[in-house]
Amino acid sequence: LVTGEGWNGGVVGIVASKLVDRYWRPTLVGTASDGVIRGSARSIRRYNMLSALTSCEELLLSYGGHSMAAGFCFDAARLDEVYAALTQHADGSLTDDDLIPEVVADGVVTPREVTETVVSELEDMRPYGDGNPPPLFLGRGVTLLQVEPTRNTSHPRVTLRGEGTNPIYGMAFGLGEVLSEYRAGEEVEILFEPTYDTWQGRRRLRWYLRDVRRPELAENTNSRYAVTERADTGN
Repeated sequence: LVTGEGWNGGVVGIVASKLVDRYWRPTLVGTASDGVIRGSARSIRRYNMLSALTSCEELLLSYGGHSMAAGFCFDAARLDEVYAALTQHADGSLTDDDLIPEVVADGVVTPREVTETVVSELEDMRPYGDGNPPPLFLGRGVTLLQVEPTRNTSHPRVTLRGEGTNPIYGMAFGLGEVLSEYRAGEEVEILFEPTYDTWQGRRRLRWYLRDVRRPELAENTNSRYAVTERADTGN
């Protein structure tokens, strides 16, 4: 729950969404004016924000919305009470697993399926941004050949291989510590974005790794995300 004096009420919902994306916690952002705090709330999939507000409705002047997004209004003098009530509700509703960031993969693939033709077609979807995120895939049947440190040990280079493929090169941003627990030749599952980069005038296929885990440990505690596959809508 974040509040401030004179904040632009038109952007508090956007700010709440950004905070959820960054910290993966249900978030309320409010602006205080004339003794009243008004704002917007955003949630994570496993936490019902409307139920949370309903649990302390006696402290609120008004509220409404749905499980993932809501608006609220309460007396500024009751800020501490509202915060305590919402914290109590969250503590009684959320588990540690609920607070692992969720990522929806666009598909499950093997390395042989990620051809240069496929990646070129994906590149046609650029530019990426809000409403058009880069495609992410859960890669299976991947062998970790090498982890090569860079100047920033958090972002090593990796060499991978799939059955019947040539070596695949990539960058593992923020995964240096995680990959230190793996050995060369080990089979892994990866969450990755396939793309191209340009180096010294040469266009090269690269995989940008977002996460890695052992196949037998679908709920690996070292995994940074809970990965689910995007539902097929038939479109």
